[in-house]
Amino acid sequence: MPSPQALKSCLLCIVMFSLGCQPDYYDSNASDPPPAPASVLYTLKNEVSALYVRAAGQDRVIFAYNDQSGFYTPSPGTGQLTPKLSQSNAGLSYSLNAGVDWIRHGPLPPNPNCGDPVCPTLLRADPWLAQNSSRILYSHLAITKTSPSLDNDDPDAVAVSKSLDGGLTWSPMRVALHDPGQFVDKSSIALFENAAVIAAIRVVGQTTWPILVATSDDAGDSWMPLTVLNVPQLNIKKNPIVRLTSATSGYLCYMELDSMSSDGIYDLRVVRLSRQAGSSTWETTRIFALENLQIDPFIEGATANPNIGPRYWRDTVPVSFDVSSDGTHLYVAFRNKLQGDTFVMLADCVDAPMGTCAHAAGTNVSWRTQNFRPGTPGISQYQPGVTASSIVNDETIALTWYEEAPFPDSVSILVVGTYSRDGGTTWSPRYNIRPERQYWEPCPNAAATQSSPGSIGDYFQSAILPLEYGVDAHPWIVTGFTASDAGCADLGEVTFDQHIQATVW
Repeated sequence: MPSPQALKSCLLCIVMFSLGCQPDYYDSNASDPPPAPASVLYTLKNEVSALYVRAAGQDRVIFAYNDQSGFYTPSPGTGQLTPKLSQSNAGLSYSLNAGVDWIRHGPLPPNPNCGDPVCPTLLRADPWLAQNSSRILYSHLAITKTSPSLDNDDPDAVAVSKSLDGGLTWSPMRVALHDPGQFVDKSSIALFENAAVIAAIRVVGQTTWPILVATSDDAGDSWMPLTVLNVPQLNIKKNPIVRLTSATSGYLCYMELDSMSSDGIYDLRVVRLSRQAGSSTWETTRIFALENLQIDPFIEGATANPNIGPRYWRDTVPVSFDVSSDGTHLYVAFRNKLQGDTFVMLADCVDAPMGTCAHAAGTNVSWRTQNFRPGTPGISQYQPGVTASSIVNDETIALTWYEEAPFPDSVSILVVGTYSRDGGTTWSPRYNIRPERQYWEPCPNAAATQSSPGSIGDYFQSAILPLEYGVDAHPWIVTGFTASDAGCADLGEVTFDQHIQATVW
């Protein structure tokens, strides 16, 4: 049952929404924190990034989200919002028991006196998390002006904080990508061992929005000067999602306004990234170009025509993607922020040589498995992730996502998944990685009992952002370990196929 304070905050937010305030954020006094990362009502539309961390014998789930309480304090007497001096909505909450109970740690503060040439004076939006085996990075859009305005200034940078203790404490925010005098929007971050990459959009007028990239070779401690990614700069681009498969290679997925469209139709592009060791310049090879990814505010879900792709609400965006090892299949997980659910779309490259998948008059690339929605109807889902088998000619696909699980006395966060072994034609029954209402031991030990559900493997490109130990680490429960087994330290070395075969749902 929500506390009286939470109910009062919800009522206040509803009042403020009726006055025209932003409905997407949890507006709360810092002394009245939400019971979960944000109130269930206001997390649904939020930008959210999340990851699972196994640290110090605890099962931690970390959420980064937009927390409007960092910008404003609501006045219970008048319903008005009073700007705060801290000027940050870099929300952060963590759970030490796999999502049952939550501790609110954010908003993380800006760092106007950082001592660098430019410092983040205001943290604006767009949280992203990434991690390797030793640290977590949190990136956030930032403003570097000495006297920023909450209402009129646009972000011109991406700032990054790091945690070396599994998300409990965080370093001051530092600017990693800075584009002086420009409007920077929609960023993402990826981390692989000591390599880190940030991708963001430079908003320039109404015609061309190039993609900016900043690179680090010391896991985010320092950043090379930004570069403009070598992709066609003719049209507006949105939602760049970067992922690394090694220190010098990876993929980038983004949306691009269709040059032939006059009504907001977007295409989806995927490019392969590569660079020389130590270089900040990434070369690109386009491998997927899906035309007419139509954004239509009146039609929910996807059309039945496989050649034109999904039509979906304006609040629906790609969140995660993967490419098959032979380069002929693309898997994209979407989240519908307006509806609070997730779905996955699969695309085939038909009759094209490996690595040259590009659209040609509707015959070269087609969507399949239209509008597959695996979640529980009426229950909010977010942060979907899709992972494809790393084995050539293996059509195994995994889909994982977070799902709200309200109970009579609390709100728990479940990690839910399903998989397909026939390329998305049929899917397994959904399963919970963490059993409801039960704390689970992710690594059996001498104290483990028969009731222990087993151990959880390293996460890679999944709903919970990757512990990027290597391309063979995947998000699956592996049962059958005993107290005498070597166990968890070796899970990252298990191949995808072996992992699947060892998994019991």
